[in-house]
Amino acid sequence: MKISRNTPCPCGSGKKYKHCCYSKAQPYNGTTQKEPWTERVTHFTVDRDTLTDEEFAAIMEQMHLERNTRPLKEFLGLSASQMSDLLNQPLESLKFVTFNEQWLPKHPVALELFISLAEAIGEEGIKATNRGNIPVKICMEVLANTPRLRFLKPIRIRSETKFKELYSVRTMGETAGLIERSESRFILTERGHELMQPDRKAELFHTMFKTYATRYNWGFPDNFPEADLIQTGWLFSLYCLTLFGSELRHNRFYSEKFFEAFPMALNEFHAGGEFTGEQQFQNCYNLRFFLRFANFWGIIHLHMREHPYSKWPIYEIKAPDINNLIQFHI
Repeated sequence: MKISRNTPCPCGSGKKYKHCCYSKAQPYNGTTQKEPWTERVTHFTVDRDTLTDEEFAAIMEQMHLERNTRPLKEFLGLSASQMSDLLNQPLESLKFVTFNEQWLPKHPVALELFISLAEAIGEEGIKATNRGNIPVKICMEVLANTPRLRFLKPIRIRSETKFKELYSVRTMGETAGLIERSESRFILTERGHELMQPDRKAELFHTMFKTYATRYNWGFPDNFPEADLIQTGWLFSLYCLTLFGSELRHNRFYSEKFFEAFPMALNEFHAGGEFTGEQQFQNCYNLRFFLRFANFWGIIHLHMREHPYSKWPIYEIKAPDINNLIQFHI
């Protein structure tokens, strides 16, 4: 039985059906065209006089299931249920996402930096400073042994915390159980020694990559608001790269896709100085996702050019190898 346009909407909003779910979109088909929701629920009825409570409950449950599992344009073809899983489920429980654990990027700077640090620690370990950091001398040696980081050209590393890339890699190593402090010395754990073997380099990469994605605070240290959603949505950002990364695209293309999916991400950013709230969000997204994550781990090619009217440069992004790293089975 078809739903009458003038009856109460079965979603429970209290509005007439024609003013509520009648015009809801059909599954995303790659275009902006919208089709009436009524075509998907013509077998439902809201004539409560002909339904038992059990029948009506079953109808409502089916409607909610269909609404949660239909692909959505703003989610680039993902359903609400799939998006919820991307944001909230542990990696191991995601049924439609798989990583190629044998694949290794060509130039993962973060991994090269960790290997340089682990080699400096060696069998003897490194004595920590009074503040529990890697000594400056070792920081300089690690930088010298990591050629792809030399573009940083620090004037002077006054402490490990000022060498942000090394500090993040060291704390990640501790979080992943590869490095520990024992009697004021940094040492490699048994697992750390195991993953430092040449034939386990890919395993080391994936261990640290996932640790960085899920357990390290991307917002440390910067001057932007907390904006946890940028990190929580890291798998959606990778999903965007699998869809569009074969071509060179402006960084704003991706930040706008993210904003379309999560407009609430803008709530923490407010206009100030020369930037609007949306521009601050875009700058934060570019810094945390592209610079500190995707580029740091070698999963994108990033081309930078200066912007004549802004202190923030423009980035052009390409991810030709992203499908070697991750697959989304939608």
